[in-house]
Amino acid sequence: MKTTWKAFSLAALLLTGCGGHDVPIDNPTPTPDPLDTYRKQAVSWTTCATEQLGNYTSAAAQLGSALQCAQIVVPTDYSNPEGSQLTLSLMRVSAPDTANHQGSILINPGGPGADGLREGLSLALILRDVSPDNPLYTGLYQMSQRYDLVGFSPRGTVNASQLNCALTESEKFVAFLGEDRSASNLANAIYNVKLAADACKANPLTPFINTDTAARDLDIIRSVLNESKLDYLGYSYGTALGTWYARLFPENVGKMMLDGTVDIERPLALAVDADQAVAAQVVLDQVIAPYAASLSSVFDVGATVDEVRAIVPNAPIWAKQYVANNIYLPLGVRSLADNVVIVLAAVRGITEILATEPGLDGTTLRDRIASHRFATSDLANALVAQKAADASAYLDLYAANGAITTTSSSAANEVIPAESAVNIVVKCNDAPVSQDTQYWIDLGNSLLTQAPLYGGGTTANPCLSWGTPSVQKPSITGAQQAPAMLMVQGQYDPKTPLAGAQRTLGYLPKASMILVQNDNTHGIFPSQIACVDVTVGNYFAYGTQPARNTECSVPVLGASSETTATQKSSVAPQFLHPETTQERIEQRRRELQQ
Repeated sequence: MKTTWKAFSLAALLLTGCGGHDVPIDNPTPTPDPLDTYRKQAVSWTTCATEQLGNYTSAAAQLGSALQCAQIVVPTDYSNPEGSQLTLSLMRVSAPDTANHQGSILINPGGPGADGLREGLSLALILRDVSPDNPLYTGLYQMSQRYDLVGFSPRGTVNASQLNCALTESEKFVAFLGEDRSASNLANAIYNVKLAADACKANPLTPFINTDTAARDLDIIRSVLNESKLDYLGYSYGTALGTWYARLFPENVGKMMLDGTVDIERPLALAVDADQAVAAQVVLDQVIAPYAASLSSVFDVGATVDEVRAIVPNAPIWAKQYVANNIYLPLGVRSLADNVVIVLAAVRGITEILATEPGLDGTTLRDRIASHRFATSDLANALVAQKAADASAYLDLYAANGAITTTSSSAANEVIPAESAVNIVVKCNDAPVSQDTQYWIDLGNSLLTQAPLYGGGTTANPCLSWGTPSVQKPSITGAQQAPAMLMVQGQYDPKTPLAGAQRTLGYLPKASMILVQNDNTHGIFPSQIACVDVTVGNYFAYGTQPARNTECSVPVLGASSETTATQKSSVAPQFLHPETTQERIEQRRRELQQ
């Protein structure tokens, strides 16, 4: 068995504490830090390459020389730091106010497996636009001026030493698991996830891709940035990473903010998959359905909430799969609610067409779609008709293969994308889960009542045949001893549900939570919601900790006004260029859903 870091550290303490002398030693030799080479490595900050900037190439130009990139090395195995090394990429936006520099905020967007390289850039473009003239946002303005904002690529992701998992065989087709629970379909689903798991287990890097090593990487990054404390902003899975760091290094924690928090004591394989399935259904039924019904004069979605809720259950199996694949991202972005409504209108229209002409093939169905009326206005109708035509491709696949793949069908030797590979490996390496296939089948069956759209898919979990995790989660005690953290949470967050975030708040007696009622946004800050942005700014700028529980609200989706007393300030604009910055906020939110 590989010696754990905890055991390694304890052994080192015992050895250095046992000298066999009864008299004190005047000048004891300090024990060398085995990671000293990594902490003190020379870092070359240079102009970021165009490919590193992605969609931010044009906007990044306004930051000038403040935007720089670098690469560092970390040990593959922290119990053997003299062994092989991995490369991580960093992107930093330096603070303008160098005379009052307060630190470096490291930002992780979640995943696990999401590449956070551009997170500092994305956030800087928003915060640099905060108006210095609005006294309500003085803290947020100072945060934007006094902190470096740093994005990084966690180990295994696309801009770091990548984890590659190559399939050895082709995947099998799997019908929508929310409906087809036949033995053969379940067997195919389980075959596919075992195939993916085996592909990753075959990579020798896999044992070292987990939240423990990622947290230790954070401490190396803190050191190379010459910071005595880690200031941190984590979204989604990034909240698990941040609190894991706090478990290991409570003395090194500075300001730590958690936005969209997972249940940090629950295995990720359940918190990220099973819990999300239920939360997504809640958003669809309780947030989207009433909103869609309010638009029934425009879109043919039904005049009542119950009619909207009946759209997916009444749809053919392949159309249900289309819905599941195409609304998952927009469910967590408030401004994308119309996208969900359009998908629902498309599927309702398809179901109506097939009710009068059952058994249509894809080509004929598309002909019928072209003449069907999905909405009252021509523009709305065109948008829905395009989605309906897209959905009809699922009928073609179903007819050709007898099933619809829950993911793209992959051939032998195809490499799983790094983001997906890291997602699989971290979830399975971090905590033990049942290795009994029947457990996962039963879990999927049981979730179908609460979450008919996504619940059945929880059966297809790669961790069901993983075996023993590569790490053991440290005690929560360290995180409880760390300085007070700040949590931000939406009431209807579909990716990190409120119940799990509240359990985490209970584990952290010093922490505070801002709860935004009516909000289904996953990844709220920055928000243009005063109670969020003001509180976050004051936390980072002044160390001001709010009350244990703070609540504010946004309007119910579809309300006539999107401005409330708790949402926006009337003193002066929060941002100098509000429309441009709002677009950047929305872009950032869309990216956080990936």
